[in-house]
Amino acid sequence: MAQKPVPNALILELEPVVQKELRRHIDSEDLWYAHDYVPFEQGENFAFLGGRDWDPSQVTLPKVVTDALEILLITKDNLAGYHREFVFSFILEEKWGRWIGRWTAEEHLHAIALRNYLVVTREIDPAANEDVRVEHVMKGYRADTYSQIERLVFMAFFEREHAVFCRNLEAQIAEPVLKGLVGRIVRDEERHEEFFGNLVGHCLGYRREETIEAIARRAAELDVVGGDIDAYKDKIAHMADAGIFGPEQLRQVVADRITAWGVADEPSLKQFL
Repeated sequence: MAQKPVPNALILELEPVVQKELRRHIDSEDLWYAHDYVPFEQGENFAFLGGRDWDPSQVTLPKVVTDALEILLITKDNLAGYHREFVFSFILEEKWGRWIGRWTAEEHLHAIALRNYLVVTREIDPAANEDVRVEHVMKGYRADTYSQIERLVFMAFFEREHAVFCRNLEAQIAEPVLKGLVGRIVRDEERHEEFFGNLVGHCLGYRREETIEAIARRAAELDVVGGDIDAYKDKIAHMADAGIFGPEQLRQVVADRITAWGVADEPSLKQFL
């Protein structure tokens, strides 16, 4: 019979913080549903069910917007890998389990809403998108060399860069329903960043030197949003050219997060400011 994992000292130290942050997160939520942001009246069957297959002429959004949305969607599709690393790093019990489950559900909602919108409105080629999804999920996501604190630091950076990516994308969208959907995702990402950022803030008071080292390691290796999607290198470059997200925005994300933690004066972190 499988044995339940035993919480270590850091998990136990952070348990009250997770409980407090989870309560704040739930109490301050503004619940939304994917189906509210999908114009289903625009939908029609594809050829398999007697309708029409996708054609490039059906796309109405600017290419920079559809490129950004596909990057975001494929990243969200790899959620299983991030969830797995969370479970391996921490514990799927008590408040930790509740938070990991909550975060996973909210991130999955983003993928559901984005794919439904894009397929119903025919703004992307659904077959090509599915091919990339399978390729990327099979490639997977691994971070088994991260310490527990590094995992939390990475997630704070990760959520912040996705919030900035989505906020910059939102500014380039004119279609009101899609703009509202991306705005919802922005707010979720900002709330996720706040959660992880506050856990790291507590770690700075508990194991300061280890946390500073973790921040430096994760800052040095952080990639742009979607940088690990092999099939989308051209789309990634397009994001930088369009000012949605590239190396410049990545540097600012890292600098802003380090400043928010109040550790900008640390010698090992000054290179990131």
